[in-house]
Amino acid sequence: MSGLKVALISHEFPPFTLGGIGTHCHSLAYSLSAKGIETKVICGTTTGSGGKTKVNNFLEIVRLPCPSFPPKYFWFQLLNAKVMTSLVSDCDVIHGVNPTASFGIALTHEFSDRALVTTHHSNSLQMLKMFTQMPPSEFTLGDFSENFLSYPLDDFLERLWFKRADRIVVPGTSTFEFMTRTYPRSITEKVSIVYNGINFERIDELTRDHPNVGSEMSVVCFCRLISLKGVAQFLRGSKSLFSEFPAVHLKIFGSGPLYPKLKRIIQKNGLTKNVTLMGYVPNTELIRQVNLATVVVLPTFLEVGPFISALEAMACRKAPVLFNFSFNREFVTHMETGVMAKPGDIIDLVSKIKLLLSNDDLRMKLGENAYQYVRENHNWTTLASKYVEIYKEALSGKGGSHESRQRL
Repeated sequence: MSGLKVALISHEFPPFTLGGIGTHCHSLAYSLSAKGIETKVICGTTTGSGGKTKVNNFLEIVRLPCPSFPPKYFWFQLLNAKVMTSLVSDCDVIHGVNPTASFGIALTHEFSDRALVTTHHSNSLQMLKMFTQMPPSEFTLGDFSENFLSYPLDDFLERLWFKRADRIVVPGTSTFEFMTRTYPRSITEKVSIVYNGINFERIDELTRDHPNVGSEMSVVCFCRLISLKGVAQFLRGSKSLFSEFPAVHLKIFGSGPLYPKLKRIIQKNGLTKNVTLMGYVPNTELIRQVNLATVVVLPTFLEVGPFISALEAMACRKAPVLFNFSFNREFVTHMETGVMAKPGDIIDLVSKIKLLLSNDDLRMKLGENAYQYVRENHNWTTLASKYVEIYKEALSGKGGSHESRQRL
């Protein structure tokens, strides 16, 4: 694919990032460039007017202004639509890593000879249904806005993209199965499943000179602080953990609308000595903190499939403690690469944390198994090749290969 040029579009990209999409885009960009694929990232920034950075011979990052008020992805797209169209003019593949932040590109290039690819990170209808099943105690206005008020717009923009895309990438079988029940066959037949991955060069660089466990006994939880992540319910049921292990320190990393409620739960349940809300920290610091943790717990109720925070924990040799939902079974085997609790059972979840805290040998064995599994099955070195294959397929569907189009 000599001379292939790929544009990746996501308003989130480190250090301006809130979650997995930004991390995913970062890893994909660096992995493609490592394979000699000329890659241009078009992303957002909240400071200044942006600018261009040439990272290496094959990777350029272009930062454009992104408003700080929601929905950020929508305003980012509208504010920069004309500039973005110009920036992708020399690219062969346009990959809307975040479809809602790049819908205009899909509209303007539907009939061009450029391959259109997008990634479906989560299903907004699935999130809405799960949100309505959350207990009233989990309700926040921020959650209501993200999961209910934003649903019509999110769903509309995703469908715009899916209809026009040549290929759609989905990071998990669970989400694809939901798509088959939600979208017409004309959309699902364009789907390729490529699991999320880990950039091990980066992980190894961040953890190489640091101990794999800290001096204190700690439990780490990190996620976007919304009700679907299960952190509030976990906190309410965690008191027995600290009664049995009074020296344990629970650190919760992340930001989101649930933050004030979590703070009140900690105070009301007398957990201030054992629990600290760490807020948002850059991913580099987060990885170091995960590496130092004794146990990592991720009590989420809904994910796309193999989700990035769990894979990051496993890459740091931590066997995650999570619920036995279908999306977790895609990449975690109970008592081999992680520990699973009964679905939604907080008491059982806490008991699984206690099990790992009290058994050093088991914890180390499962952590090593988790590391080896992720390195073999979720390594960006391999996954990037799958994306190149998808790009080639999408280009072929446009009437020929990249090389043949270059000769015309």
